[in-house]
Amino acid sequence: MNGWMMVALALIFPAAAHAGKRYESFLVDRVDRTATLSSPLGLMSTSKTYFESSPLAGGRARVQEFHDGALEGTYYLSEKNEIISRSDLLLVLDEDFGRVYAAIGVDHASKAGRVRLFTKLIRREAAGQRANTGKAPNAGHPDAFSLIRAMRAPPKFIVATADYSLDGTLVAFSVAQSSGDWVSTEGSMQPPPGFGTGFFYAPGIDAKIAAKAGLPLTIDPIRFETDPFKGLPDPAAPVATDAALIYRDHGAVIERRIKRGSSIERASLWFPPTETERAMLGAERRMPFTPGLGL
Repeated sequence: MNGWMMVALALIFPAAAHAGKRYESFLVDRVDRTATLSSPLGLMSTSKTYFESSPLAGGRARVQEFHDGALEGTYYLSEKNEIISRSDLLLVLDEDFGRVYAAIGVDHASKAGRVRLFTKLIRREAAGQRANTGKAPNAGHPDAFSLIRAMRAPPKFIVATADYSLDGTLVAFSVAQSSGDWVSTEGSMQPPPGFGTGFFYAPGIDAKIAAKAGLPLTIDPIRFETDPFKGLPDPAAPVATDAALIYRDHGAVIERRIKRGSSIERASLWFPPTETERAMLGAERRMPFTPGLGL
């Protein structure tokens, strides 16, 4: 299983909660990405920052980084302790219809590497990373865009999330129903009746279901930055809330717009890299940033 396949499946199906060994530090070599864990923490340790390592098949391992109880990143190691992929789960929207996350996965196993992003609907108890409360730094040009549309379907909501490439092409979308938390069956979201499987990725985009969810097949990237809600098609149910996301600097900064009636809320969400991630940023900034699951 290659690095991106492993991290993509982990983002779709979060690992079952089971404690591994905990460590105080996790060092990554900036050149060859070889990882080294410190000595294990004692059972009585009260450290708020720690790394939890769990074995995987074939001598591989998963290491999760926690700060104050929040999951700040997951790393997958080869049998030679080389980082082959990593993932982040970023909380980008917390509304009465549920939570929306940006799932970012980085493949270090292939020669060129790549960074993937897709918008994800999972249950409220997920340990997603929250945005930094400080002022976000100035960021560069957009990398990708997302559109979230929540519709009223009493007693539940219908929520559609869509990912668009830099040129404005719809590359992935999902539709789920929620009563404020997501209705799950065997780890998957429950799509509303008439919305197929609820998950669609290029080249398998279903234009009719996208239209029913009020998702355009293409957007104007320049206009989306200034007025992301202009000209959106009417979905099959009344709109409760619309939200738009503009990803910059490989998802480190996410500009968010939320439309409630005639008013629009604006915010810049900043997810600063941890010290562990900083060791890999130089290489990752040179990788292509691509929205959609792309399996």
